[in-house]
Amino acid sequence: MRVGFVCSFGMSTYLIVNLVEKAAKVKGLDIAMEAFAVAEVKERAGEFDILLLGPQVKYKAAEVQAEAARHGKKFAVIPSDVYGSMDGDKVIEFIMNIQ
Repeated sequence: MRVGFVCSFGMSTYLIVNLVEKAAKVKGLDIAMEAFAVAEVKERAGEFDILLLGPQVKYKAAEVQAEAARHGKKFAVIPSDVYGSMDGDKVIEFIMNIQ
């Protein structure tokens, strides 16, 4: 599964990506993740199975969701409490529950 974590510039979400990758490895899950800037969504949306939007840019949700839908990809905004926890396991649980 390829998951794209989208934020303002791809930097703060990069921290979450590292935590999630470590937790996924421990759990034996095959999840490839990458953080990138919201400005790159139109060019990059098709590369991922799921697009996750950081809560700090949730005002961009309609734009990112439209790009995800255009490519037939899943989309969700990471809840502030999950994002703020900096807990890779919580983020994985959130990812696994995306419909």
